[in-house]
Amino acid sequence: MVNRTMYAESAGITQVSLNVIYKLRVMKYEIPLTVMTYWNPKSNQGFFYTGMQFNLF
Repeated sequence: MVNRTMYAESAGITQVSLNVIYKLRVMKYEIPLTVMTYWNPKSNQGFFYTGMQFNLF
């Protein structure tokens, strides 16, 4: 039986997330833009992440 983990005081669902990736076209290049929402139901906390990736070669 799990008493405590680094995510919550007891066992249960600790991550519900949604990822969206959009490929932005600039001239002949594609720039992936990433948005992620994350919710931890055990601690009732949510987070929002954004990201962009550049490939030069």
